[in-house]
Amino acid sequence: MTPDGPPAPGDGTEPPPARVPRSQRPIPEPMARRNVVIFAVFIGALYAVGAIARGDVAPGLVGGVLAAVLAYLVFTEVGNRQRRRIAARERRRSPDA
Repeated sequence: MTPDGPPAPGDGTEPPPARVPRSQRPIPEPMARRNVVIFAVFIGALYAVGAIARGDVAPGLVGGVLAAVLAYLVFTEVGNRQRRRIAARERRRSPDA
């Protein structure tokens, strides 16, 4: 704050922004399939490295593959649900539907 004038911008005196209603908040876009695959491979590799570091080579590799498949399926389903939510919101907004 300056001694002789109005408060300096950004010094915390401005009111907080108004909250946006939940129905008007943007729904995050789903991850692209390529990003889901990269993430799943990363999770599987982390699991496999962790298990191999403990001395379990074969179970680590199998578990890493299964972890990657599970991560892929989970994040694909999350993306599908987000797409359905976006489509439902667009249907509610359009007057033709």
